[in-house]
Amino acid sequence: IKVSKLIEDMCGLDASGLDEPDRTQKLMSLGDDLRKKNEAILALATTTVFGQNSKVTSAWRYLEIQELDNAKEAIDAAVEHEKTKGKADTWVLRGKIYYQIYIGEDEVLKGQFPKILDGAAESFLKVLELDEKGSYKKDIMPYLTGLRGQFINDGGAKYAAKDYQTALSNFEMSRVISEKAFGKDT
Repeated sequence: IKVSKLIEDMCGLDASGLDEPDRTQKLMSLGDDLRKKNEAILALATTTVFGQNSKVTSAWRYLEIQELDNAKEAIDAAVEHEKTKGKADTWVLRGKIYYQIYIGEDEVLKGQFPKILDGAAESFLKVLELDEKGSYKKDIMPYLTGLRGQFINDGGAKYAAKDYQTALSNFEMSRVISEKAFGKDT
């Protein structure tokens, strides 16, 4: 009876006028309500915390099987979410997916994302910003080297086609990659 009184006090329940079977029933009902509320809160919290991590995991799986459209969709959701957007591994994956779309043979997919190369570069540069210990640097440097060269080549092609604005933009991105990834040229 002392435990039931403690529960009554904690829950703000006044069951003093009830006989023992009614009091027990009332407390059991209250316990069921609390359990259901706690389960709902736990389910919501689990979905929120792990939901976007599952997007990162899904993106990795899609990349592995070369379903790049699905990989892009999953990683784009992950980089917008508070729980995963500040993680370097999320941005490494985004860079890899975007780079694979750019170098891939699916022209329709590439055509849907004309700035995909810029997105790959931005992703790997974001990794450099987030990865204070340099854990991912060895992994992403080949990508940054390739991107720097690709921006120079694309800039040259746009310059030859007299698309000077796009050429300048490509050369500028190559310069930014060089500075941030390889240090300033002195």
